Amino acid sequence: MLVLTRKPGETIRIGDDIVITINQLRGGRVRVGIDAPKHVSVACGELDPPSQQQLPPTPTGAFQPPQIMGFAGAA
Repeated sequence: MLVLTRKPGETIRIGDDIVITINQLRGGRVRVGIDAPKHVSVACGELDPPSQQQLPPTPTGAFQPPQIMGFAGAA
């Protein structure tokens, strides 16, 4: 995670087409503006249902759990 300190009016750029602007600081709250292309979905994290949140990719072919051949004490 990259953590940046910004003042009201300052911006953060993500790639070539996403700009986050710090609009206002009031008490313990920060108001931000996000300018992004229409094909980019922008939502508060707490509003996304868990099934829509992105999970880290699962490596393919990295780990194979061992197969259980039998139980202890089985003939």
